[in-house]
Amino acid sequence: MTVSRRSFFLGVAGLCVGFSNGRQGIGSATTREEESCALIPRWSPPIALEMPLSAASSWITPINCFYVFNHQELFDIAAGDWSIAVSGTVGRFLKLSLLDLSQLRQREVTNTLECAGNGRAFFRPEVAGVQWERGAVGNATFCGPPLSDVLKLARLRKEARHVAFTGTDGFSQASRLFVRSIPLEKALDPNTILAMNMNGRPLSRAHGFPVRALVPGWIGAASVKRVSQIVVLEEEAKGDFMQDAYRLPLDSHAAAAPQRDPSVALTSLPLKSIIAQISAPRTPHWSITISGAAWGGELGISKVEVSTDFGKNWRKARLRRHGAKYAWTFWEYQWTPLRRGQFTIFARATDTAGTTQMETPKWNPRGYLWNGFDRVQIVVE
Repeated sequence: MTVSRRSFFLGVAGLCVGFSNGRQGIGSATTREEESCALIPRWSPPIALEMPLSAASSWITPINCFYVFNHQELFDIAAGDWSIAVSGTVGRFLKLSLLDLSQLRQREVTNTLECAGNGRAFFRPEVAGVQWERGAVGNATFCGPPLSDVLKLARLRKEARHVAFTGTDGFSQASRLFVRSIPLEKALDPNTILAMNMNGRPLSRAHGFPVRALVPGWIGAASVKRVSQIVVLEEEAKGDFMQDAYRLPLDSHAAAAPQRDPSVALTSLPLKSIIAQISAPRTPHWSITISGAAWGGELGISKVEVSTDFGKNWRKARLRRHGAKYAWTFWEYQWTPLRRGQFTIFARATDTAGTTQMETPKWNPRGYLWNGFDRVQIVVE
């Protein structure tokens, strides 16, 4: 049976919205969806567009404001021709069409998706790569079948330890495949899904149409776009995007013996906060609102603190919670300066495990996982 992209996804979108628990604000996303949003271009072959911080005023990031990062040029994909092959350490080979996926149980997950290189521009010494500042991040509600349900259909064998996704931007032989794997435990998490829907709409081409993995709380690269294959493995996947890119060197003291590959694949996002907006400072004794967002990967946020005196004193911000495990938390702080002059505003977050952001993260040669204090300079006249 031939299924058109439009008619198929109208059905899936309705199904996903129907499963909403009503707490995650899908309506607030769609009301702003048509607003213009000037994404910030960053050098990269071929596509890197950063979210303007003004978009962080919406808990659900509008799709047209959501950052974009693709390693290849995008190709048109016909939904009716797409399928996902499931193979490897399984008892049953599967080939699933989009219609097959739509007929499985659907799950909604609100997740803060962030590129591992977000903040790379702030590392010193400088690091090569896309010079993301603060906006290679966004918060959206994704919907699709849990990956665990697909793996159950494939009948995992006892040797299974990892699950690899293969993503591609087209069918030509010149296309470079993007392969990343995740441990089986994370693959079986009910919140790890094969997303076909974003903010109540079908995935856009830039964000992974027709299907992307959604690995909540982990770096954006784990949520592979345009998934065409799922392979169950006994060990971590091979390939440039798994064994070279998106890895961090191990600390020398962490290696008890020489290792063939002294690095580790990136997984969960680090604890982080950003200052998104500051109301215009006019004069001393004028109340100023400082607001932003904080997130902790797989952990929640317990507090956010703001300093207006280079970190000498810290004051708690008010948190605005929305009850979604993997989503960012908005915060707000009211400040009344008592003098004129230039000020540097710092923000830092603490997660539910009691970890607090450091002022400056450890440097690494790829410029991954920047999560130092966010800082903004203002002048009070």
